[in-house]
Amino acid sequence: MSAGKKGQEAEMSTGSLSVSDTLKSARSGVRSGIKTSVKHTNELLASLEISVTEANSNFVSRMSSLGRQFRYVASRGARMYDVREQYGVPIVAGSATVLGGATALRRGKGPGAIVGLLAGSAAYAAVYGMPNNFDIRGVGGDEK
Repeated sequence: MSAGKKGQEAEMSTGSLSVSDTLKSARSGVRSGIKTSVKHTNELLASLEISVTEANSNFVSRMSSLGRQFRYVASRGARMYDVREQYGVPIVAGSATVLGGATALRRGKGPGAIVGLLAGSAAYAAVYGMPNNFDIRGVGGDEK
C-alpha cells in the first residue's frame, strides 16, 4: 500500500502544481488586463483634458477681448455721462424740439407743445437731476 500512497501523492503534487501554475497564469492575465485598461483609461483622460483645456483657452480669450471692448465702451459712456451738464441746454432744447416738433407735425400744435414740454422736462431731470430738498411743506425743507 505504501507504493499506492506514493503514487497518489505524486499525482496530487503534480495536480497541485498544475493548479498553482493555472492560478499564476490567471493572475498574470488579470494583472495585464488591469494594466492595459488603466493605460487606456489614462490615455483617454489625457486626451479629454487636452480638449477641455483648448476649449477653455478659446473661450477665455474670446471673453477677455469682449471684456476689454466692454470696458472701453463703458468708460467712454461714463465720461460722457460725467460731462452731461456741460451740454445740458442743447440736450434739453433738442429733446423738446425734436419730440415736440414730430408730435406737432403728426397731431397738431397743442399736443406738440405738451409733448415738447414733457420731453424737455424729462431731459432736464435726466441731465441735472431732481432737487433733493423737497419736503412736505414745499421746496426748501429747512424752513420752520
